Amino acid sequence: MGNDITLGLDQTTLNVTNNFNTGYHGGLDIDDSQINIGGDFVDNTQTGSLRIDNSSIKTTGHFKTASQTSLKVKNSEIEVGLDFGFIGPDGSNLDLDHTTLTVGGKMTIYNKAKAKFINESALLVNGSFTNMDEAETTFDNSSLELPNTTTVLFNGFHAKMEFSNGSTATVSGDLQTEDGSKFTAEGQGTSINVGGDINNDFQADFNIEDGASFYVAGDFNNGINPQGGEVTRGIVNINGGTLTVGNDFNNDYGSNVDISDGGLLDIGNDINNDQAGSMDFGDGTIRYDGDINDPFNGVNGGDCPDGCCGTGCTPLPVSLIKYTATLSGSQVLNQWTSASEINNDYYTISRSFDGETFTPLATINGAGSKETQTEYSWVDTNFGMVRTYYQLSQTDFDGNQKVLDIKMIAPESNNTNETIILSPNPVTFAISYITIKNMALSNGTYEIVNMQGKTLIQSGFKNNRISINDLSPGVYLVNIQANNSTYKSKFLIL
Repeated sequence: MGNDITLGLDQTTLNVTNNFNTGYHGGLDIDDSQINIGGDFVDNTQTGSLRIDNSSIKTTGHFKTASQTSLKVKNSEIEVGLDFGFIGPDGSNLDLDHTTLTVGGKMTIYNKAKAKFINESALLVNGSFTNMDEAETTFDNSSLELPNTTTVLFNGFHAKMEFSNGSTATVSGDLQTEDGSKFTAEGQGTSINVGGDINNDFQADFNIEDGASFYVAGDFNNGINPQGGEVTRGIVNINGGTLTVGNDFNNDYGSNVDISDGGLLDIGNDINNDQAGSMDFGDGTIRYDGDINDPFNGVNGGDCPDGCCGTGCTPLPVSLIKYTATLSGSQVLNQWTSASEINNDYYTISRSFDGETFTPLATINGAGSKETQTEYSWVDTNFGMVRTYYQLSQTDFDGNQKVLDIKMIAPESNNTNETIILSPNPVTFAISYITIKNMALSNGTYEIVNMQGKTLIQSGFKNNRISINDLSPGVYLVNIQANNSTYKSKFLIL
């Protein structure tokens, strides 16, 4: 496209064999249309405007934008085969409203650019996601997913990343925040799940507020870089939220943790608090299942007997020693051991395919009140050979329930598309379709089955979409035949 030209499309399909290039100070304005690109999408508008409504753009290559670009996308889908790059400085705005963006490679937001995901938008990045150089990325009632365990969510130099209003994030790898950046999860229903470790280093500000929950399966390293070096002062604020750490919490030299307004820091193993490090919990709570190593007396706010410090310390109904989920063939063995139990009625094993919405599978009687070690096991004989999360919870005789631990099973496979990711999921009753985000299907068919085994819909694919018209709220199974393979997944209609 030439300079100062805006391309308008309405109810049109445009197929581009190689690259698609917009011109200087030009733009793009499309409604109810589709653009299929065999190469890269390259935006050269620079202060131009791109508007996409109820449409789709698919590229097998990269998606690149010029500086000071405004990209507004609503009720649409963008599928990028390789990397997605959105560059600043001020004036560069990426606004996604009820839109799905799937990136096959890496995603980068940088140099003061601003990205907003609102109204049940969904971002899936198969590579690493970098937000840096004073960029700002916000999720409002929307979702982020990084499904690969080798990738990193990185919030760098003075950048801001915020999740609010029931937003969710599932990061299968590590999370790294550094260099004066700010990471915030706030509000009831907002949930972040990290499958690896967290490194919050060099004056990075990490906040969990107002009922938000954050789970990290590995270590939380505050004031430590991914190479294990001291970087002086990470900052963690848990203000009315919950941070659950599966392994150790390491608070390094000069770093600070502040827990307030009923906040909770729940640690699966040890607390290691270094010289000049402080952990304050005046009206919050720290729980830990291992040891507390505080040679310089930096844990402030009271004594920590029996693995708990602060205002929320009541005897735990179950003191869990370990919980494991092990794949053997097509079955998953769940095993756990309690050191002691108080008023414990039963355990529940639940399963999830997204790490967020769990469905109970089995209940196992607890030991009531017992001061000696007890071992338990339960086998899931219906494992679907896709990435699956298992949750162990307990319920006491008064009906109070507590989640004890979550484990993830990711079976090895030569087919990287074996895990079907549906979006949105859960889905609201008003939406007429859901989308398969992480694979391209051709000449495929699907059927939707209810929990009683009755087939409700049988159809073929169009733009990777699955129609859910006329389905009532509930849980459904979708069976997919495509690419010479069979896939299964579940979704929930609210």
